[in-house]
Amino acid sequence: MQQKIEHAKELIREGIETYGDRVAVGCSWGKDSMALLHLALEVDPDVPVFSILTIHKPDETYEYAKEVCEKYDLDPHIYMVADEIPQELQGMNVTLLPMDEYKKEAERIKTETGRDIYYEDPDLCCQLLKVVPTRHAYKDMNLQAWFSGLRNTEGHTRTFLDEKEKRSDKEIKINPILTWVENEVWRYLEENDIPIHPWYDKEFENGKKIRSLGCAPCTVPVHDYESERAGRWKGTHKKAGECGIHTQPLRKLKKDEV
Repeated sequence: MQQKIEHAKELIREGIETYGDRVAVGCSWGKDSMALLHLALEVDPDVPVFSILTIHKPDETYEYAKEVCEKYDLDPHIYMVADEIPQELQGMNVTLLPMDEYKKEAERIKTETGRDIYYEDPDLCCQLLKVVPTRHAYKDMNLQAWFSGLRNTEGHTRTFLDEKEKRSDKEIKINPILTWVENEVWRYLEENDIPIHPWYDKEFENGKKIRSLGCAPCTVPVHDYESERAGRWKGTHKKAGECGIHTQPLRKLKKDEV
């Protein structure tokens, strides 16, 4: 475990030495992001941090993000497609992005199918609420690279990733904890007294628990024998898939996505 910790820190150190203030930690406030964030702060307490939050995140995520920021004296760049800043995030560095396109598509889908966009077309929902603002963040912060908390044992979509992904000429994604397993993440959080999102402590029937944290409508508990991401987008064609942030190059920013 110690060898993995040192290797992760070395990857972070190399990234910061190479890209300076043009590399940032992408933080989603889940368990893996928190391990990554803590590792990065150990290497450089001033490393830039950005986060994409959505209108469908549970209130506990907003509250937890604020708690973490107060504990570690952080001032992350937070981007949201929303009309207003959630009460829990008041006073934080939040950039609001227009909701026009999302509202239009959500209303169209509701009218046509009677179902909410995140159930009927989760790919589109994630594209508008997660991928587009991430692209905006990448451009707004003038980044060349970013650190991600992806791990290759989380699910089938992440099995064959590399520690350093060249996604385009202007985007390098670095995955410092790629080879960590779930128990190693929990051990790291516990040993370093890192607060965890309250949803991980929720109790469900048959021993199920939240193992991968996303938006509220698209996160359900799963058994230990299932894939960690089996509870994401369950009941949709996107089950255990990806939102798109980690599968689409961020430098492909279209004019209509700003």
